[in-house]
Amino acid sequence: MSRTASPVGPDMKPRADNERVSPTLSGHGRPGGIEVTRSGRRTDEVGMSDDGASRQVAASGRGTATIRRSWEAMGADGWSRAAAVTIAVLIVLLAVALRWSLRSFVSRDMSNFVVPWYDYLRQHGISAFGQGFTNYSFPYPFLLYIVSRFPLSAVTGIKVISAVFDLLLAGVAALLVRQLTGSAARGAAAGLAMLFLPTVLLNSAVWGQCDSIYTTFGLAAVYLGLRGRGNVAWALMGVALAFKLQAIFFLPVLVLLWLRRRTAWYAPAFAALAWLVLSVPPVFFGRSPGETLGVYLSQADYYQWLAAGLPNLYAWIPGADFAMFKTAGNFFSLALMGLLLLVALLAPGQDAKGVVLFGAVAAATAVYTIPQMHERYTFVYEVLVLILVMVVPRHLWLLGTSQAAALYGYSGFLMDRALVPEWVAALLLGATVVGLLTIWVLSLGHRSVGAGIGRGATRPAADGPAPSRIGSAPSREQRYRAARLAVDQSGDGTPGDGARGGGTSDDGTAGRGPGDRPVAPDGMRGSTVAGRDAGGVA
Repeated sequence: MSRTASPVGPDMKPRADNERVSPTLSGHGRPGGIEVTRSGRRTDEVGMSDDGASRQVAASGRGTATIRRSWEAMGADGWSRAAAVTIAVLIVLLAVALRWSLRSFVSRDMSNFVVPWYDYLRQHGISAFGQGFTNYSFPYPFLLYIVSRFPLSAVTGIKVISAVFDLLLAGVAALLVRQLTGSAARGAAAGLAMLFLPTVLLNSAVWGQCDSIYTTFGLAAVYLGLRGRGNVAWALMGVALAFKLQAIFFLPVLVLLWLRRRTAWYAPAFAALAWLVLSVPPVFFGRSPGETLGVYLSQADYYQWLAAGLPNLYAWIPGADFAMFKTAGNFFSLALMGLLLLVALLAPGQDAKGVVLFGAVAAATAVYTIPQMHERYTFVYEVLVLILVMVVPRHLWLLGTSQAAALYGYSGFLMDRALVPEWVAALLLGATVVGLLTIWVLSLGHRSVGAGIGRGATRPAADGPAPSRIGSAPSREQRYRAARLAVDQSGDGTPGDGARGGGTSDDGTAGRGPGDRPVAPDGMRGSTVAGRDAGGVA
């Protein structure tokens, strides 16, 4: 059977024929459904059961509510979406052009270390890995070897590698923010912001460093860990550690997820395996196993400074005994990391945003308390702070203080003149660490980072649902069923009492409300049936 209603708009008032909305009941070989047609085109269909299909359209408000939801799902016009994508692509191209314009700058690290490594690889080829020409682990010099096969200058080739991983880092950041907020638009904004974050831009395009490489893999490990892909997450953690030891700043997040989610006990073995596979190849070219696997030990004693350009805790005691404070500082930092992890484990279950906040707290506290930290070692926590700000914008001040503190080290090394006094930078870095700790402590016991802080809990983004608990995001089918249940529990197309207070289980699926009735996951309340809002999580 089929029946066509009078032309109506989303406010149920008559509308011109060229904007006609026609709900039609049809079988299509399966239980009846509603087809919503605008200007003669079918735009959406919501399946219904056979019993009372006509009653759902003609006799109750549920049919009209479904039509209204389907109309809203049309959202932005196609041209506006195309315009948004075009603008985003242009911004990415501007980021690439900006990096290309800075390619000729040669830092001291490049002239003293990376460029000679590049030239050595170009001259000796793959056999160079049998020699101790670098104090880096195998993966990064291998990337240098690959690029050295192309007709590029050493400086350009080195910076091309970093620029590529800047783009990959932006992509992972976009995915993570979308996962945390349910907003594709906010995720895209986070990715674009990452490309222009001062420390990210200066690190790769000017300094010629590779911090974006291990950070990309470490952030991807966090993203997959939050989605319940524990084994893959730990494997990526091993890849990150194979590039640089500083990837260890991501480790507290994975340990927290591992202990709280009770994933396979052997999951960390994937990290060890990935690290070993990527680190051991020089042995096959003749380098000794001790030199090959001990590169990080040699790096640790390269500089005999408590504060190696980073205005952390040890900048306040410049004349302190190096050997004594190095040992004491490492023990103190390790104990502090253990305390933070213990508090995170004992606190009531935090949502995914809380886990990312914990990661920023742990990384910032580590760089502030571990001795021998270089200017660039704040890279991980600065990336996590940007993600936190994109999720909870009212903490924007953290982005300002962290970047201002980093300006001291970057300007001092690249320009031989610090633009910020050391004591000011030390205060700013300390304020950032204290601020992160305060926000995290206040968030403990709340399901959302925003709960209990400021004006109240953060709301899910309007353009899509977000999983509220640690684990994998609900699938399209799960969101569809949850939204259908929420509609069925109410006579007016809105979730009833059963959709309040149920929440979401640890695996991201719908929880239970009063009377054990299934309810929609957090972030689904009020969303379009089947989760088809513009920008919703697919």
